[in-house]
Amino acid sequence: MISVFSCKKTFDYQPENVLDITKNYQDVNDADAVILGLYGKFAKVMDKYIVLNELQGDLMDVTPNADKYLKEINEHSATTDNPWADPKPFYALVIDCNDIMYNFKEMLRTRRMTQAEFDIRYSEVTTVWVWVYLQLGIQYGSVPFVTDPLATIDAVKDPSKSPTVSFDVLIDNLIAMIRTVPVLNPIALTDETHTPIIVTAGSSLIRVIDGYSTSRMFLNRYFLFGDVFLWKGSYAEAAHYYRAAMDLSEYVKISSGSGSYPDFFRVTGSKGEATGPTWDSDFISPFDGDIKSDIISQVPFDKKFQPGNPFISLFSHAGKYLLKPSAKSINNWDIQYRSDNSPIDIYRGPDKSYSMGPEPEVKKLIAGFNKLNPLETTGKFIIQRSRGLHLRFLEAANRDGRDQLAYALLNNGLKAAYTGPPPVPANVVNIMQSFDANPDYYFDARAGQFPPYVGIWSGNIGIRGNASLVPVKVDSVKYFDMSVPALWDKPVKDAKGLAIAQEDLILKENALEMAFEGVRWTDLVRVGLRREKEIPGSGLAFMQATVAAKFIAAGKSVPPGVAQLGSSVANWYLPFKR
Repeated sequence: MISVFSCKKTFDYQPENVLDITKNYQDVNDADAVILGLYGKFAKVMDKYIVLNELQGDLMDVTPNADKYLKEINEHSATTDNPWADPKPFYALVIDCNDIMYNFKEMLRTRRMTQAEFDIRYSEVTTVWVWVYLQLGIQYGSVPFVTDPLATIDAVKDPSKSPTVSFDVLIDNLIAMIRTVPVLNPIALTDETHTPIIVTAGSSLIRVIDGYSTSRMFLNRYFLFGDVFLWKGSYAEAAHYYRAAMDLSEYVKISSGSGSYPDFFRVTGSKGEATGPTWDSDFISPFDGDIKSDIISQVPFDKKFQPGNPFISLFSHAGKYLLKPSAKSINNWDIQYRSDNSPIDIYRGPDKSYSMGPEPEVKKLIAGFNKLNPLETTGKFIIQRSRGLHLRFLEAANRDGRDQLAYALLNNGLKAAYTGPPPVPANVVNIMQSFDANPDYYFDARAGQFPPYVGIWSGNIGIRGNASLVPVKVDSVKYFDMSVPALWDKPVKDAKGLAIAQEDLILKENALEMAFEGVRWTDLVRVGLRREKEIPGSGLAFMQATVAAKFIAAGKSVPPGVAQLGSSVANWYLPFKR
């Protein structure tokens, strides 16, 4: 059921194994089938999502087996006939969403759905719509904006039916849509009192289909909407949505005897243990057999259903082996130092994110595949993960002036942030609490025995602490007033420079933590656009240097298309064929 649904008018034919479109919206069961079918089609763009968001960046490279089209994407020289640059698969999803949202409104108007049933289902479809349009903006810049529920793919080709909007206007349109979403909470989690977050009107969407639970197939709205506001530059609002996602919880028992408290979407489990040694278990584990507090949303790939597992062909020697980790990405892990001063990020690098050897594979995306059993291609793709959520929160908080909080959560966590002598300064992200007038930036990490007390963030040990790496730091002399040596909390003398310096650290950590997961090009474009608006020329230089480093690290010449990334923002986008 997940894989076979499609709208007739999208493809201009009637599939034999699909209900007539006029019969698809009779009751709430039909509505559920349509949503699950939409997510089935959503899974079919994951290979394009990975290729565009990783191969255009600095962490993935082509192998000698790659065809000219993948090489074009890699070298930023794609033309409109490049199938990877074809926007049609994304617009097919947009048109389906438009159709579904229109028909859901009709179902509500004619009382085929209750208001509560409508609210959760309309929200789920809107979420996919926002995700797809955000991707279109990232990849193409200015894009046709189609909202007509009667539109077909052909409407995208007609400027009179789908006017082109700039990326900035598109973001504003997405925010306007976000403001109308009836239900923000995800479907399958519980709140801090064990109460289901959603009304029972949405419970029928949570089911097992062909052996796969749908409970975490749905995109997390808080996470996604935070991304949209981050692109807008509304950092406080982005942080608000990210924090809402971070605070979603499932309850777990603690062995200390101090009772139960929430296991949040946090960097570590509720006991605060480092998960570095088993970091790759999320990728190796079968679908829905992972740590529930880390993976937020994911889709399954099954050999019995289209599209199958597209990553085996792309990344495995048992497939076509077309793409591989870049030399730059491998070097990123190799130059790290662990807390015992030994080299290499062993928990996220070699034999974790990539397989070692002269022809390394992107292991993270095919971690569950066994070459000795090549016919068993079932797998999964993680769309949203808690550590990616934290890194996005850090990006927003850092740009919103919370440099100490960003530093603490990036490195060794809240409790490890303070290293100075008493008296303890008031404005410090340490001593187990981060005091802030904005509750989105307040974190209680206190833990004590007399009386017993366990703050809900007491287990946080930071992104790098979780990987047992030494902290990364900025140049104190450059950004702080160091004229009073005894003063622990040095005043910031260059806030803008400090924000950019820490943003560089967050980007580098993202390359270590989130490599090959489909976020790299997204991060580079967002940061590049931000810097170009602040200081013209700086974003262009940043983008060109970052992508060129991939070729330089591999001992290759920088392709002309990559060199052109430094001359115009327009060169960052794929050509759009109407």
